[in-house]
Amino acid sequence: MTVITARGNDSSEAMDEVIRRLGVNAYILSTTVRNGMVEIKAASELEETSGSKSAPREASVKIETRSGESMTERAQRFSDLLEARSDWAEPVVLRPVVPPRRTPWSQVSPMSRHAALVDRLEAQLLSPDPLPIGQLLPRTIIVGPPGGGKSLLAVRLAAAALLANRSLQPRLIAPRIANLLSDDRLRGWSRLIGLTPERPLVGDLLQADEGSVPEPLRPQIFDLSDVSQAAPDLVAALIRTMKSEVVLALPVGLSPRRTLREVSRWSALSPRICLTFCDSSGPDRTQMTALVEAGVRLSRAAGGTGVIDTLLVPLRADLARWVQEEANEDEHEKTESLP
Repeated sequence: MTVITARGNDSSEAMDEVIRRLGVNAYILSTTVRNGMVEIKAASELEETSGSKSAPREASVKIETRSGESMTERAQRFSDLLEARSDWAEPVVLRPVVPPRRTPWSQVSPMSRHAALVDRLEAQLLSPDPLPIGQLLPRTIIVGPPGGGKSLLAVRLAAAALLANRSLQPRLIAPRIANLLSDDRLRGWSRLIGLTPERPLVGDLLQADEGSVPEPLRPQIFDLSDVSQAAPDLVAALIRTMKSEVVLALPVGLSPRRTLREVSRWSALSPRICLTFCDSSGPDRTQMTALVEAGVRLSRAAGGTGVIDTLLVPLRADLARWVQEEANEDEHEKTESLP
């Protein structure tokens, strides 16, 4: 008779050692736990007493099945024990939580990508409290790059205010540094709505502005097209004396780099953006993303060739339309490039 003692980190590992050394017909003599290890004492056969085999001693550590009986009662030989193992309760296995794998952006449907982009633009680009078209603060100051449509925007704001409230008398003010030597486009456009622009020298304007008070029925609209070099200092002086809104007129189609550069020039004054020249299409995704990165808000958009009904407060639907327009153009270009 061969008697061995098998050790393992758990009973399963110790049993596997017994099978390896004695086979599946081995007898279990005892099972103990010592120093954190499970020890199983087993024999290849039992000693005969009085002409019969004695039953193996009951294990000192009992493992109960689901029915409540001990493994010693359930299996007298190790082969029976192996068969009974299928009835043991499944051990609890702790597995690390693996986050769900994200679908690569390139594999997301175009419709889902467009919707996600519009959601981001709506949350980070649209103004949370835009002024309704036709409503003006006591002083509106229009700034922006040359050729950005500042003068036409000034007339359009005045026309919208007149349509909203006939009792208003908007003042179009275009400061100058010296005598003008070129055609005055602001004067020509303002005649269409019956207004005459004021053209004070910068020095005279600042001197007269020291004691000025807001006039509710005479909102001031400043066009700084002719004082671009002095514009930042002039705007800083004008907003100190009266509640003002600084409107940065940016034409659609500017590169992201140029857009960021223009915004950074005025960022200290917290300007609101008005996109101009939205005649045939709106801004592309790169320009709108640049505005988001700059941390400014889009309050107005201007398009068309006239003066009346050419302004709008952008909504989510407008963002979705601009994004879809660009997607359609991209798809059209791909189709044309195919052989």
